[in-house]
Amino acid sequence: METKTITIRVNAKVARAFEAASEEQQQHYSVSNLVMRLDAKDLWKK
Repeated sequence: METKTITIRVNAKVARAFEAASEEQQQHYSVSNLVMRLDAKDLWKK
């Protein structure tokens, strides 16, 4: 399977959640999976 690298901007809460994950967990996270794990009202607050 071909893989591609993408760059996305995320807020600090998403970044901390990803950085706190183990390397193995990071490899299995998808953007939607990370977003679903966080509280949407905090995530999208302006």
